Amino acid sequence: MKKKLLSVLLVVALFFVLGMSAQLQAKISDLRLYVNGSQINSDVVLINGKSYLPLRVVADAVGLEVVYDGTNRRIDLNSSEQVVDDAAPEPDESTPPVENNRKNPAKIGEGWRLYIDSWIDGEAVIDMVMTEIISGDEAWRLLEDANMFNSAPEDGKEYILAKFKVTVVSTEDDKPFKLSQFSFDTVSEEGVVYDSDFAIGPDPAFRTDVYAGATHEGWVPFYVNSSDNPLAVYDRGQDWSLWFSLR
Repeated sequence: MKKKLLSVLLVVALFFVLGMSAQLQAKISDLRLYVNGSQINSDVVLINGKSYLPLRVVADAVGLEVVYDGTNRRIDLNSSEQVVDDAAPEPDESTPPVENNRKNPAKIGEGWRLYIDSWIDGEAVIDMVMTEIISGDEAWRLLEDANMFNSAPEDGKEYILAKFKVTVVSTEDDKPFKLSQFSFDTVSEEGVVYDSDFAIGPDPAFRTDVYAGATHEGWVPFYVNSSDNPLAVYDRGQDWSLWFSLR
């Protein structure tokens, strides 16, 4: 009650400062203000039968910036700068991806939803995105530390480490979805499939089982020509194959 009374006194005092008539009747009303269906948490003051609200409350409610210039006795209301949403778009839940292919591979941060129907996993829906790429000497250092039996790259060759994040949306009969680095093939820029050269990647490894509702992120190693712009493809040859650019 003291807070509401103070609000009334402040409003009335403001009218006196501005030179308005002292014959004012001010009170806190029981009116509630809504903007686009959302209630604004501020008292509405009635002065001589008219409703008043603090300017900043109204400006915030409609997305305007209040700038007070005391020197020039000026108040500006400016439109707020447009906020650009840089978040990656949610994968389309209605249909499988149709734009991803060898000529248009996914890049870092581009998420895709896969609708899988295989004899191993049955029916499953997963979201997959490549989150990071490490190549050259740094990739080899990580692989060398990961396992002493990993072979050093030959001349003209290099390792590329790609980190993939998978969220399992649903599986058949709530079975775990199996993730494996052997689900990936490497294809050259010209379209030639690389021979599989096994290497044990650093932790976290991509290989694991994931139940619906869970997410896993892990590294997959690729062994390629240093001069190539190679592609990685998940489940090559399937309707849900997903291509990624490794450069």
